[in-house]
This record gives sequence, C-alpha cells and structure tokens, in this order.
Amino acid sequence: MFGYIQSNNVLHWLGKINEWITKCSSESTDDIEWTKPEEKLSLEVSESTINKYKSLNSRRNNQPILLSHYFIDLTS
Repeated sequence: MFGYIQSNNVLHWLGKINEWITKCSSESTDDIEWTKPEEKLSLEVSESTINKYKSLNSRRNNQPILLSHYFIDLTS
C-alpha cells in the first residue's frame, strides 16, 4: 500500500491511522473484524522521505496476511 503525504508529517498520519484501527477494533461490524494489535502499523524502515511500515492482518479464513505500507513524504 502506498500513502502520499501532502500535509502534516509521517508521525501525524501514523498516529491517525493507528487511532482509526483502534477505534474500529472496539466497534463490531459484520464486514470487518479489527481485533489484533498487530493490525496497527509498525515501523520497518525509516528514510528521509520514505518510511515503510508493516501490519499483520487476519482474514476470514484464519490465514493472516502481512501488508507493507509505504509513506512517501511530498511535503518538502
């Protein structure tokens, strides 16, 4: 997944996304189950304008999927 940062900074958006995941995990829906802390983004690589994060997500068939998230800072 790629995210292009056009305002604020990487830490702002990382906090927002993890906040949304926390909120979703506390709410029950029929479509998505956000239940594990591993679903929050955690840092893998930090560069000056590109940061890579990962998250481990569960799926309905109980086979986890590892997602890579790249934040590309376009604010400079």
